[in-house]
Amino acid sequence: WKTEKGKSVLRAAKLRRRARVNNLPYIFTVEDYDHMMEYWGYKCAYCGKGLDFWTTLAVDHWIPIASPVCPGTVPENMLPACHNKKGAPKGTHCCNRTKSAKDPETWLIETFGKRQAKVILGRIHQYFLSLKRETT
Repeated sequence: WKTEKGKSVLRAAKLRRRARVNNLPYIFTVEDYDHMMEYWGYKCAYCGKGLDFWTTLAVDHWIPIASPVCPGTVPENMLPACHNKKGAPKGTHCCNRTKSAKDPETWLIETFGKRQAKVILGRIHQYFLSLKRETT
């Protein structure tokens, strides 16, 4: 399970369980995960941070699982988000942890300011739109 493919399978299993526990759809495949990561260049969809010594990438529900309007663990709701590795120094930026179950658009504005949030939101909408084009 030390291979990247093995890690993808384990991540997918964890996401599937979270969706099942919350009685939400789960159709996010390992292929969807690979496509998402390639699209975003293995960087955080929010801040653009890539992998480094203290940072990994988590799979984030754009609309949080805790939200009553969450569509579930589906490709059109999943994004890569930077996440601190264990032992990271305090104050190290982490989009996945700070966003948590917050409303995504409100969190973007609070975190990046209105102007930058608008740019980030535009990129996210383009990505989700590209997924819809691929399935039609």
